[in-house]
Amino acid sequence: MKNQCDVNYDPVKDADSYLVKITKDAPLDASKYVSIDDIFYTSSISFIVPAGFLGVPIWIKVTASNTAGKGPSSNPFGGRIIQ
Repeated sequence: MKNQCDVNYDPVKDADSYLVKITKDAPLDASKYVSIDDIFYTSSISFIVPAGFLGVPIWIKVTASNTAGKGPSSNPFGGRIIQ
């Protein structure tokens, strides 16, 4: 599907959900990431890439959470271009 990004990542033990953030800027600068509107409940996901992030390399971070709170974010991965 056009504008769609499919992502697989390792599940986190005891995670209830996952928050996905993306950036098109410096992948090591946490302040450049924006959240995808959806909350995901599995480690194999698909989301629609916002228009401002199409046609340029995007980087992804995933943060697992449960009733105890959020865990640390993953290292950035990606560098892929979604059309």
